[in-house]
Amino acid sequence: MDEFSDEDLLSQDNTTTSVINDSRTSFADSKSRPRLLTRAEILDAYEEKLEFKDDKEMVIENVSRVGLAKFARHACKQSIDSALNTVAWKTLGYLNDENGLKEVPDNPEILFSSASDILKSGIEKLDMDCPLFNQVLNGGMKCGTVTEITGESGSGKSQVCLHAASVQAVQGNPVIFLQTESSFPLSRLSQIILERSETEEEINETMNRIFIKKIQSYSHMLSVLNKDIEALIKDRGVKLLIIDSITAIIRGDKDIEDVGERTEILHSVGSKLQVLCNKYKISVVVVNQVSSAIDYPGHTYGRKVIPSLGPMWTTFINTRLFVSKTDFKVSKE
Repeated sequence: MDEFSDEDLLSQDNTTTSVINDSRTSFADSKSRPRLLTRAEILDAYEEKLEFKDDKEMVIENVSRVGLAKFARHACKQSIDSALNTVAWKTLGYLNDENGLKEVPDNPEILFSSASDILKSGIEKLDMDCPLFNQVLNGGMKCGTVTEITGESGSGKSQVCLHAASVQAVQGNPVIFLQTESSFPLSRLSQIILERSETEEEINETMNRIFIKKIQSYSHMLSVLNKDIEALIKDRGVKLLIIDSITAIIRGDKDIEDVGERTEILHSVGSKLQVLCNKYKISVVVVNQVSSAIDYPGHTYGRKVIPSLGPMWTTFINTRLFVSKTDFKVSKE
């Protein structure tokens, strides 16, 4: 039998006590340490936050790695990256909500189009049924783009919108018309359609292709663009979206407190319009008002007014039409 001194026994007791304490500490740490969130839990919670708090969709334009990391503090980097990738794939249309990822391409080239393919496919244009407009627009309004119509009060901006809506409806293309100013000029629309229709049945069919909604505020506009409008575009095959006007909901809304908030709202609206253009290949027409060009540092082309909303807004439009009154008259020969 081995013999131990009192010092050896004391050393063994201290070692045993230390092991027990270390085990208790490890157990306590495991109980207090929060469980790491999974990808699915991050996505579900963040989607609920976007929908109910921010009134936004769960698309890549509204999600960032920094935002996810701040929101899901108890999540590892791998889960954050996986969640972000899932949102990106979903935005591109490769995610099935029920069955998870579906037909995700192995070759990244499938996500791009070659210059040759684009040239062969061409760009669809909407005929304006007006030689002057078609000439200025190089054949018509391009699908997949945003066209701004601006000019002084009474220059005919709304008239152009009514003309475009009626012409497309007569041609069989459904139209969405978001009205922000006063009441919708239904009688004028009916008059334009009547001039292009031969029977009462044709008039009714044409009127049924134009979907009108009154917009009350910028928050209402964002709600319609983010929630309601896509279902109608997909269901009816809408080719033209008109907003008359974007300026009214920015200038006339008293809830907008400062320039920073206005910039954020314009960015949200402009980004969503570009998403709709690219996703559904529709043409978007937006009416903008004008402001005085006093002390304006840029080129005004001899005009005393410039389009409103500032230079940041121009990043979201592809074509700008400046309309004005003249003494010229257009008539059929």
